[in-house]
Amino acid sequence: QQQQQQQQQQQQRLEKEKAVFLLAAASNAIVTHTRLISLLRAELPRGLLPVTPPGYVARRVAELAEGSCVAEFKHDAGGDWGSERWSGDLPNDAQLMCYLFCAFLETPGWVFAREGVATPEGSRGGASGGGGALYFATPPPPHVERFAAVLSTRPPGMIKENGCAVVMPRSAAPAFAVYCGAVGDDAPRVFDGPNGVWRALCALALHARERNGGALGTTRVASANVALDSVFMPGRLL
Repeated sequence: QQQQQQQQQQQQRLEKEKAVFLLAAASNAIVTHTRLISLLRAELPRGLLPVTPPGYVARRVAELAEGSCVAEFKHDAGGDWGSERWSGDLPNDAQLMCYLFCAFLETPGWVFAREGVATPEGSRGGASGGGGALYFATPPPPHVERFAAVLSTRPPGMIKENGCAVVMPRSAAPAFAVYCGAVGDDAPRVFDGPNGVWRALCALALHARERNGGALGTTRVASANVALDSVFMPGRLL
């Protein structure tokens, strides 16, 4: 009888562990679905893209995902919407790629963790990964000197040596301004044309690699699920 009770207790424990596992899996699925919806509504992180009709980001991302190397990419335009041709009221592809880069920094490997949801103020509330905080849309407080940022407006004041910010264009003209304190003045470096967004983001990653210990917020640029470090190492594949 004692052995039978032990078997029943073990069976109950196994059933309880299974139930906990299923609940955790369901919770993760709900969180992933919710945050994926937010991402495709241009809300993760929010404040970078101009006001966009519901559904446009999801549809354009699907179009750009066809083939390889975003073959349909148009730096100064985008996709048609409904029966209308693309216009400057919609984000261009350069803005969209910059936004997706920021979203990826929030969710490396597109793993949507239950803890640490992205906020408008910065990566996981401005959390640090050894290289300073990561901010999106709005600039960091004046006392923060070590940071990386992708902003919607020019950062106020002089950026310190360990700070770097990319300013996303708010108009159809895809010119990205990069402010890095290491330059020694407050004049930005402007990247435009078909490769403007890629060069601006490379500048942000390079500054993190050289000045901030190889980290963008909580994300290590050399980690396996990000592999940004390979951009600066000839002979390695992304």
